[in-house]
Amino acid sequence: MGLLARRGAAPIAAPSRGSPLEQFGLSGVKTESAPLVEPYDAVQFTEDLARIEALPRRAPEPVAFDAHRLKRMNERCACAAMGRKCITELLPIQAWALNEGSVGQGVLGPIGVGHGKELLGLLMPMVVPNCKVAVLFIKPSGRKQLLEQDIPLYGQHWNLPNLAGGRYFTGGRPVLHVMAYSELSHAKSTAALERIRPDLIIANECQEIARDSVRTGRVRRYFDKYPNTRACAWSGSLSKRSLKDYWHLSAWSLKLGSPLPLSKTVVEEWAAAIDSVGRTALWAKPMGALSRLCEPGENARQGFQRRLRETPGVVSTTESAIPTSLVITQRDPGPQPKAVHDALRKLRGPNGVSMLNRKGELEEPDQGDWCRPDGEVLVEVAAVAECARQLASGFYYQRTFPRKEPPKLIDEWLKRRSEWHSEVRGKIRRREVHLDSLALCQHAADRYLADYKGPLPVWQSDTWEAWKEIADQVEPSKKAVWISDWLLEDAAGWLAKHRGICWVDFVSFGERLAQVTRADYWTGGDEASDRVNAAVRTRCKKSVIASIAARGTGTDGAQFLWADQLVAHPPASGDLWEQLLGRLHRIGQEADEVTTEVYLHSAEFMQGFKRAIEDCRYRHETLGNVQKLGYCTLNLSV
Repeated sequence: MGLLARRGAAPIAAPSRGSPLEQFGLSGVKTESAPLVEPYDAVQFTEDLARIEALPRRAPEPVAFDAHRLKRMNERCACAAMGRKCITELLPIQAWALNEGSVGQGVLGPIGVGHGKELLGLLMPMVVPNCKVAVLFIKPSGRKQLLEQDIPLYGQHWNLPNLAGGRYFTGGRPVLHVMAYSELSHAKSTAALERIRPDLIIANECQEIARDSVRTGRVRRYFDKYPNTRACAWSGSLSKRSLKDYWHLSAWSLKLGSPLPLSKTVVEEWAAAIDSVGRTALWAKPMGALSRLCEPGENARQGFQRRLRETPGVVSTTESAIPTSLVITQRDPGPQPKAVHDALRKLRGPNGVSMLNRKGELEEPDQGDWCRPDGEVLVEVAAVAECARQLASGFYYQRTFPRKEPPKLIDEWLKRRSEWHSEVRGKIRRREVHLDSLALCQHAADRYLADYKGPLPVWQSDTWEAWKEIADQVEPSKKAVWISDWLLEDAAGWLAKHRGICWVDFVSFGERLAQVTRADYWTGGDEASDRVNAAVRTRCKKSVIASIAARGTGTDGAQFLWADQLVAHPPASGDLWEQLLGRLHRIGQEADEVTTEVYLHSAEFMQGFKRAIEDCRYRHETLGNVQKLGYCTLNLSV
């Protein structure tokens, strides 16, 4: 029985029996009744809440959309030659989103992986009224595949916008610019949106511009200057763990029709009542005035979710895109070797505690050595947690200085680098134009030293000159030191018996596993995209090793080849799991079942996995969409 069930909590949803939410005791939350008199620290009534309360409501269900004018009559397509199936019909969620966009408003979409967001992004400019120029933001690793594979594939059966820089132009259609999110981070792209001047911005996998970042700040400045610009934003990981992840995306997309506050101060207050706080979801702030969004018996999350999903312009997936079942099973690698056990105990401290608390958050133990096997004492808790994941895999990274610089020089180099990075972090937080990235701050500091008098900003840095003087005098590196091949051998055994993908988080582990098994090691991006497309064309089903760091992107098409996978290093993030599982569990998968085995033998692995389940629960309770970790069948041995 889960912790919440023992406390008498009522269920909030209808997860299937044996779902991860139930197994971890996360299937319900305590209902919070509105007090007769709101306490002072409760959520207060504001103009934002009054606006949201007055927004129209509609049934949160897909609606029909006449896609006839978008279809292209093509009896002799090249889809089969590309190793793909013809895509001639829209999925319900695609039709729903296009219908919302066709009435002239933006779209906010908690849309899960595998629901055809790529085609949706290409068709949206064709239905938004009076759209002339659109920008489609995508992850950098998917740009080549979109341009070279997806657009030619979808263009066989659908009328698409004119591609900026493309070979063909059809009058009367909007122009679509495809940009990678990473381009927003480049110093040379500071004014990229200003040059293009889009009237529609489409953000696929929009978590890439969630929260505050350089790229988010540049998009925000464009909307501040051109507030009438329409926007569509969707992702299977719209929110990580807070309303603050996407309130600005909702404002850009739905304007005054946003179901989230437009004031950052009000968002902070709502987040204190709604956001995830540990496994029990006991909120730090009473919901107070948020009870106005709730029906009798509902808590703040339930009332907010219903208000969100019933808002015009919001489209949300509530079920799997395919009927294929998804099973996740814990894999036992066998007894932990003494060398690994001793190294972890030394790292964690005398009491052998994990670096993660029950909430899955990094936490300093009461006492501990924090010492790597090579004797180096770590000073940051994040570094300790990362080292523990490495040791649980049979190795650790040791910093080296191959050029053999003098120890005093190395110490001074580390000191000055730390001071420079600390100062830059403070500068970037201000989000000033031409001063919102490391490279731009460096250029501004150089201009100050050169007594620059031009139009660009200068910055009188306290640490840049000292760091610049020594930066090139030390060249650090790192090497993997192996203490056990136990996990490596078990993963190699899985690859020998299965045809599928082995996902790894550490490059050294992936490279050595590839050497042992002679399997291909895909690190993501264009290389992985080319390889998977070649494999699809030849129907080659040889097992591969793939990088989790690439989040599985660049491997679209893997579902045509495999239905089995092993996760050697489980992520502690729900959005990473959604992307990873979605490589095989997506449209085009012909198997009746996709099976995933995962190593959970380490406390860090298990607690990180539980944190990912909590992420899934938070999105389910606040957005209404169910992610793959929420509806899979989970088999744990502990």
